[in-house]
Amino acid sequence: MLDGLDDISWRRLSHAYGSASDVPGHLRALLSDDEGVRRMALWQLGGSIVHQGSRYQASSYAVPFLLEILAGPSPLTGSERVRLVELLGELAIGDPSFYAPDESGTPGGSGTPGGSGTSGGSEAPGGSVAGLFPLAEIRAEAAEGQALMAAFEAGTWDGDEFEHYLFGLEEPDQERLGSVLLLRVYEAVQAGRPLLERLREHDPDPRLREAAVEVLRWLH
Repeated sequence: MLDGLDDISWRRLSHAYGSASDVPGHLRALLSDDEGVRRMALWQLGGSIVHQGSRYQASSYAVPFLLEILAGPSPLTGSERVRLVELLGELAIGDPSFYAPDESGTPGGSGTPGGSGTSGGSEAPGGSVAGLFPLAEIRAEAAEGQALMAAFEAGTWDGDEFEHYLFGLEEPDQERLGSVLLLRVYEAVQAGRPLLERLREHDPDPRLREAAVEVLRWLH
């Protein structure tokens, strides 16, 4: 399990606190027989590869390993598996309240990002709300930001220098570069859709089935 983890240059990737060189250790810790170690790893990952709705370079690289851990035999308790599914949802879309409709049915009515160009209206519990997530806009901005990301990744920067690079750009380019990160991690979680559907339909833990339903609601 976790084959290829050390093939990734994590120190050159960023998370909320700079270089993501600590991420492989946290991923391995999820397989520890010590419950305290596993819980700390989940807490660390939930505050670094996603933080207050923000996602980072390391986020999309971590997702396949999180999916592998979720799918395979592991020492994770039921509550820990539920938290892992919730973490995947946070990685996919950030804070869902960014895209929730206000009383008029307008998405993003709170004034937070993600409100424009998406379909309005509330959804029934358990129904799809994927139309509220502005995937088409993110794809368009990401296409314009690919050259900016390539310029950074082709250089000698380390992950703890990504923020310096990002904030050295004009604001429109910051948005484009951010959209590259959002799209990468969304698509990484989306690749786990078959696993999430299997958990939704067949896992014996009703809490896990419900958590899978909530993530799937946001995936196109």
